[in-house]
Amino acid sequence: MAVNLWLTYKCNLNCSYCYEKDIKIGMKNKLNDNTIDDYLIFIENFLYDKNRNENEPYIVNLHGGEPLLEFNLLKKVVGRLKQSEKLKSKKIMFGVTTNGTLLNEEIIDFLCENFHYSLSVSIDGIKENHDRNRKFANGEGSFKLIIDNALKILHKRSDIRIRMTFDSRTVKDLCENIIYLLSLGFNNIVPVANIFDDEWNEESSEELEKQLEMIMDHDVYKRNKNCHIGILESIKAKNVKMKCNGGINTINISPDGNIYPCTYVVGKEEYKIGDVFIGFNNEKIDYYKSVYKCKTTKCEGCLNYNYCKSGRCKFINKVITGDFLTPAVQVCMLSNIEYKIWKSKFYNKG
Repeated sequence: MAVNLWLTYKCNLNCSYCYEKDIKIGMKNKLNDNTIDDYLIFIENFLYDKNRNENEPYIVNLHGGEPLLEFNLLKKVVGRLKQSEKLKSKKIMFGVTTNGTLLNEEIIDFLCENFHYSLSVSIDGIKENHDRNRKFANGEGSFKLIIDNALKILHKRSDIRIRMTFDSRTVKDLCENIIYLLSLGFNNIVPVANIFDDEWNEESSEELEKQLEMIMDHDVYKRNKNCHIGILESIKAKNVKMKCNGGINTINISPDGNIYPCTYVVGKEEYKIGDVFIGFNNEKIDYYKSVYKCKTTKCEGCLNYNYCKSGRCKFINKVITGDFLTPAVQVCMLSNIEYKIWKSKFYNKG
């Protein structure tokens, strides 16, 4: 069970691959402090009404934009939900991903104390790679400020999560970027391919395979028994991807109070499934439930179907291809590389 609450669409960086910035122009940019109570009451009721194992946590992610631009609102949300009489029997855990530029001692202490589901900072690796895509509005790179701030968190929370984005251009440096971060002491690294990069091709996909094998063969990785590299852990586990539960057990609430089933479609009116003031549009949710059950076309007979995002995430298909049931070519390519590595490195090897 998860609620992703978008505190703001605003961000103080201008990342080249941001999938959010184009659709947020002209929209209400931040959650209104005067209506925050309406949002929190809705979240309380949503979490309270759901029946599930009480030992399993309920997740509340504070999202953006850059959520720390609204640090006071973030504190208010956390404080209110932690003190909620209605949710006192529930285990609530908080998550946040920040670009790391606004961190100071007060913010670091608050995040370290309260965010135990995930405390993530976005760093793409070495300075050259990071600054290529993650720039301030004036064109200056953000690496030095962010790496210094992330190291301050690391001294207090060894489980800090580094969220890394790579694309068809930077994939050639993936091993170097990960080994660099491991060498600094970051053990929880989550590299994620930019699936909205339409330049992925056979050559760059094969480069991903090469880079992942280089990481697994690297002495720094092999010696570090405590490290967690998200993409490698996912390949090793090779878990079947369950059907999407967007709009059912997971919801996204935008700054204007609208509710969406998936982070990839927040702000797009056609995907709205309700709002915090009136409630859910159950007819729309039922429609998405029926979509989730459909087989993705053109994937018939694919041995990787049950492990691929194109089979599970119909919204990724829709956003990239314009159709819920048509797979995105780049998603298929990247997923098949992961399948190939799993089969060669981990299949039937205990």
